[in-house]
Amino acid sequence: MKFSSTEGKETKRAAVAANATTPAGSYQWQGALKRYKLSFEYSFSRRLGFYASPGDFNTSGGYVIIQKVYAPGTPNNLRTIRVTEWGQSAIGGIRGEL
Repeated sequence: MKFSSTEGKETKRAAVAANATTPAGSYQWQGALKRYKLSFEYSFSRRLGFYASPGDFNTSGGYVIIQKVYAPGTPNNLRTIRVTEWGQSAIGGIRGEL
């Protein structure tokens, strides 16, 4: 059995041009990221086994990407511009030797 985790804090990406709805000094940000994956394998015999690997099960949306654009002083409720939920994943199968 193996467990892996990927975590990242909110990161600054690129400067955004000022316009009527975006104040000067705004940047694009990638939201915090947290992903978990569990892998396991069970052998029934030397020649036959089963494996499974569920991933992104830590949130109901699975793998969630959050993008933000804001300048210093922007209220938290106005920062997020896009949330993409890719869902949870699972891989399973049978390993065998003939």
